[in-house]
Amino acid sequence: MDFQAEMDHQVSREKREIQDCQSRGLQEKWVPLGRWVQEAPKARRERGVHLSAHKTYRTFLPGIETPFKDLQLEIQRLRSRLSIVETAMRFQVFRKVGQKYYVSDGQVGNFDEVLTFCRHVGGTVVLPTSEEENKALWRLLSALTKSQHAFIGATDKKSEGLFVDMDNRPLMFSKWAKHEPNGASGDEDCTTIGPCEQWYDFSCHSRHIIVCEISEIK
Repeated sequence: MDFQAEMDHQVSREKREIQDCQSRGLQEKWVPLGRWVQEAPKARRERGVHLSAHKTYRTFLPGIETPFKDLQLEIQRLRSRLSIVETAMRFQVFRKVGQKYYVSDGQVGNFDEVLTFCRHVGGTVVLPTSEEENKALWRLLSALTKSQHAFIGATDKKSEGLFVDMDNRPLMFSKWAKHEPNGASGDEDCTTIGPCEQWYDFSCHSRHIIVCEISEIK
């Protein structure tokens, strides 16, 4: 199965799961008031019959044990996942890595423009946190260009030479090229990924490929 077919299959599966949850939530039966009054209290408790706001009583069918609120939360979670998949598929290139998607249309921009664009699509500027993610990002970038770099979410704006992520936390992973970061121009506070999957420091005003990451975990 090729990658596009796999993504189409995932979308179909998410939709089926939502429909299944919705149908489970509707599988309940109503007990007439007269019958409820006639039943012994213990029997009513065992059957799970309870009073509703309209003086009608209901119980879930046998085997349907999931509380309605839990079903609603599950449906909401599935819809959120489906929305993320559909968003990723709108881009020219996208790649799933763990619980996140790397996406790009090949546009270029300076670092501030990258941040704005990625927030607009519900994500953030891409930042690999492992060798696997770094390789996946390079494969995506290689599908767009053979020579350009892409910005990643690491800067030393606050403390020269100390690169941190967008939440000001130390980097979990890095892959600097030889002699990088070097601050050669005196204004290289941002980071790109370039040839050989390696990282370079660049001016935040330079323009590079925009790649965003959209996470399934909110």
